[in-house]
Amino acid sequence: MFNFYIISTKLDSPELETNVGCLLKSELLGLRIPQFYSIDACYEITERCHEHGFFWMEPEWGRIGQTIAQFHSHPDGKKYYFSCSPKVIEVRKWLFGKYKDPVEKVAELLYNFYPCQLAFDPEYQQYYAPGVISIQTKGSKLHVDRVQYESYDWSLADIHVQFSCVLYLQLPEYGGKLEIYNRASRENDVEFEFSPNPKIRTGVDEKIVEGYSRIEFTPETGDLLLFNTNYYHRILRTEGNQSRTTSLSFLGINSKNQILFFM
Repeated sequence: MFNFYIISTKLDSPELETNVGCLLKSELLGLRIPQFYSIDACYEITERCHEHGFFWMEPEWGRIGQTIAQFHSHPDGKKYYFSCSPKVIEVRKWLFGKYKDPVEKVAELLYNFYPCQLAFDPEYQQYYAPGVISIQTKGSKLHVDRVQYESYDWSLADIHVQFSCVLYLQLPEYGGKLEIYNRASRENDVEFEFSPNPKIRTGVDEKIVEGYSRIEFTPETGDLLLFNTNYYHRILRTEGNQSRTTSLSFLGINSKNQILFFM
């Protein structure tokens, strides 16, 4: 039975293992772990991110790191992605400094259920990037994340269930909530997408979620959120002088029942 809600469980709670299991078995939409990182740690990491500098994709959206999606339109996308991966991984280590990467901390939580590892590509003999640092001063479009559909010709195409792993480093004064609809993606959803090409993501017609219930998740600094990305979701617009800064990674369960981290 699927439960359309996000449950909050502390790291030291005896219920944590049960709730993680429900999430991985797709019986639960999402899991929030409060105070996954301290306020001071989040501040220090955010300061290092600003010291490094963000690559601004748009005037109100920037990031540090790389994603598979940004290489989809390039004729040698895989080659360039994996040529950049080692440097991206090194930069990420510097950003977190004395603090453990959230991907490592989450892997420790999940290892009791499935073997966990950073995804590795056998063709290029390189690891995938573990995640990005994202900075936003606006919202995002309604979407789902499905690597097996969007990146069908990459080595992650056998992932059958996917989750977002979000660490909230800094929050805006207002807005920036995560809105999720109780509407899972379906094969014929391409009819609602503005681009029929799965590698060109330009959004979906909002009629796709008409009549479906939704929830809004309001994070706090230091929260970790794991949620199933097969449900339509978006970030609501932020307001104020302070941006929304997060560490974002994907994790998926593949046909070998391994948990792979990637971005």
